[in-house]
Amino acid sequence: MYREALFLFVILVAEGFLEDYLFGSFYNRSADAQKTASVVVTVILGSTLGFVGNHLYMMSAKRKILRIIDSHLTEDETLEKLKRAGGTSLAFLYVLIVVDLLLL
Repeated sequence: MYREALFLFVILVAEGFLEDYLFGSFYNRSADAQKTASVVVTVILGSTLGFVGNHLYMMSAKRKILRIIDSHLTEDETLEKLKRAGGTSLAFLYVLIVVDLLLL
């Protein structure tokens, strides 16, 4: 799951750099036009990446759930294993924030 999140993060950062380069270099438009275009592109790309990220997460979660259910454990063991597999970790979020701040 972390590979998919890292992939989406890299795409988002690359898009930001590309957007700055394209709107800053190729277009001699007013600042308002550049700001509007930047906001539109960011909203569209953010929404698209959000949907893709949610889809990847759902696929990953379904695979984990099916793997645990297919392990033929008792109901209590299955529930306990599902609870442990469904936990969250903020460590990866902190790493992404640090990397993002370093790239600014």
